[in-house]
Amino acid sequence: MNAPQEFEKHQNTAIRWPQIHQHLKHTLHHASGSHDFLEQIQMLEKTIHDLVTENVDASLLVLVQMLYEKNLSYSASHALLCAALCKLLNTHTELPPEELTSLCQAALTMNIGMLNLHDQLAHQKSAITAAQRTAIHNHPEMGWQMLRRKGVEDEVWLQIVRDHHTAREQTTHTPTRMLQLTDVFVGSISPRSTRPGLLSKQGALRIYKAEDCSPNSLGAAFVKSIGIYIPGSYVRLINGEISVVVKRGENAHTPLVASLVGIRGAPIQDPVLRDTSEPSFEIKEGISAKDVRVRTSWEDLLNQFF
Repeated sequence: MNAPQEFEKHQNTAIRWPQIHQHLKHTLHHASGSHDFLEQIQMLEKTIHDLVTENVDASLLVLVQMLYEKNLSYSASHALLCAALCKLLNTHTELPPEELTSLCQAALTMNIGMLNLHDQLAHQKSAITAAQRTAIHNHPEMGWQMLRRKGVEDEVWLQIVRDHHTAREQTTHTPTRMLQLTDVFVGSISPRSTRPGLLSKQGALRIYKAEDCSPNSLGAAFVKSIGIYIPGSYVRLINGEISVVVKRGENAHTPLVASLVGIRGAPIQDPVLRDTSEPSFEIKEGISAKDVRVRTSWEDLLNQFF
């Protein structure tokens, strides 16, 4: 593929995800009055499948960065990243294609029973009220009912939405467990007004272990799929540079990163690619997005490193 085609491909990834985000937000928030809700969700799922298949790392980079954008609808950002992660996790679980489609449609719609509250809680500075806690508890059932009213007849899709908050040890349905893991991970790394998100490594280790702190096979597959440091997250290297993860590496601990801040704390004008499998560029620690003062657009990162 020649250079202009490559540029168009990367530009497409950078542009399409925000467009999909807006489309999903509109579809979910206007579901009650929509005459083609089911068709819109099916179309979105197909588009997401194509983009993730085209370039997983570029998609994760954009989607994780979108989690850090306060002006975007959190409910849509959360759903999109969960759907993408389910697609990626399936490289290990190998669901049949129709079941994977149902799973990703469920990921897009799992919180339709509490959309406004989901967005509100992302910015709320006070403690959750009793009424809000009740709404959170009831939203899987509410979502299941709403989807049925909108014409969803896919029982796998409906079951996953209804059961996605069921205790993990009480669930044996693999697609539901896949969504539970991605839901918990995305929720844990997402910043809130009351707290920063967990670091990617902390969120991944939380997924890796079962409720009794023993390793679980699906959690291990999740970590193997995305790595300890998901693309889009930030790290500090052993040499002092601050970097954004751009691609998964040969193993879970050694992604490729783009250094944004040099060893003396000055911004690097043109981000430099580092391979963290090299001893001089090992990752020292993950760092929170709120502590990174130097940013570069995901469009520039895609154009430079993909």
